[in-house]
Amino acid sequence: TIGDSAFENCSKMSGDLEFPEKLTSIGSRAFYNGSSIGLVSIPVSVTSIGSSAFENSASGSSLTIYGCSGKETVDGKEVGALGDGTNSIFRNSNYSNITIGGSVKIIKEYASQYGGRLSGKLDIRGEVQEIRKLAFDTCDNLTELSLDNGHIQKIYEGAFARCRRVEGGLYIPKTVNYMERCAFKQFAELTPPEKLGELKVYGTSDDKGNLGNPDLNSDGAPLFSSAHFKNVTIGGNVT
Repeated sequence: TIGDSAFENCSKMSGDLEFPEKLTSIGSRAFYNGSSIGLVSIPVSVTSIGSSAFENSASGSSLTIYGCSGKETVDGKEVGALGDGTNSIFRNSNYSNITIGGSVKIIKEYASQYGGRLSGKLDIRGEVQEIRKLAFDTCDNLTELSLDNGHIQKIYEGAFARCRRVEGGLYIPKTVNYMERCAFKQFAELTPPEKLGELKVYGTSDDKGNLGNPDLNSDGAPLFSSAHFKNVTIGGNVT
């Protein structure tokens, strides 16, 4: 276990963080303001990560998350979740190329909201099934997003809103059967025209085959409000 605030304000602590494979818990603000930290890889053995654990941390190296923050019950089963549903773990942290997988099945509300210095590729892999409200809202320097892990089913309100510099387009796979309003609001809005890609939508907003279900996109805020793409292809399960 790494306790609450264990390395808080250790701004000159540099180099990669190597965690033992038996580590189970990282406390709140454990590495808060660790602005010189290098590569971070959180092992699958981790079952608890406190709020703001890595806020204001890192110096531009990669972040790999295979462990989870806690458990949540879905359909009577306990599954691994990332985030506590109230606070961002990685707010204002400076990681480049982020991979999420391992034991994580749900990425909870606000998990990386305001991760404005997260950059490069966000690769959601493993068996992640749900990406909750505002999970990656205002991650404004991400340049690539991969959702094709074969398991993602639900993308909630504003999950990727204001990811405004993503290049190369967006692919929403057939596995997705629920999407809420503003899920991709202002997506790629600031991407240079020559780096824009295609939007390919094969998943749906509901289990009836709708894309942009009006019951889920109220108040004039559709899925792709103010998003920018070079071309759009709609198919798959959309009817």
